[in-house]
Amino acid sequence: MKRLFLILVVVSSLLNAQRKEYCSPMMINMEIEATLKEHNRQVDMRKGQVKQTVLEKYNNNEWNKLKKVSTKIQERLRFVDFALQGIPTGYKLYLEFKDIKEIEQEIIKEIEDTPYAAIVALKDQIEFADQVQMISRFLIGIVSSYGAINQMEKAERQILLNHALNEVWNLKSSAYNTLFLVRDFKKTVRFKAFSIKYYVNRDIQIVKDIMKDIKDF
Repeated sequence: MKRLFLILVVVSSLLNAQRKEYCSPMMINMEIEATLKEHNRQVDMRKGQVKQTVLEKYNNNEWNKLKKVSTKIQERLRFVDFALQGIPTGYKLYLEFKDIKEIEQEIIKEIEDTPYAAIVALKDQIEFADQVQMISRFLIGIVSSYGAINQMEKAERQILLNHALNEVWNLKSSAYNTLFLVRDFKKTVRFKAFSIKYYVNRDIQIVKDIMKDIKDF
């Protein structure tokens, strides 16, 4: 319907102009096509603006969710630090948790620089927060019963503490993996943006060369 309306408008204007000068059917057709192309371009532009607005809003929502999850993670890690002070062998675990906190801070810095990367990290960070909570409970159980644990055979006690350390190492590995995903995602986006810019500039140069050849001809 819009297409028909545009055609009628163009034809009407051309017929009015025809009173002053002759317009060939080819010229009328070219004018109609040009008007329709411009109309479609404007429609696509409006759609793109709406899509961009929706995408920005979605990214902001994801970023806000991630900040809440990260705050929860940091609080749980601080609680674990406090709990580990209650056992003599807790220093090694404390150092691992210190590394984990630093990795988490790096994740936040990376996403602050590029908020749309939050979509990559959010799911993993939610799972990570749950892992921290479970390991926290496990370590608190060790701390609260450390007197009884000390009464265990040395080999058995070492097995239990090694298990705790392995759980913390798995946690650290998960944090590293999320950081890698965020950085890799950012690198991929930058590469695609660079590629698009390169091809656009190349096409512009080709058009300029063609126009120059036409003028020289």
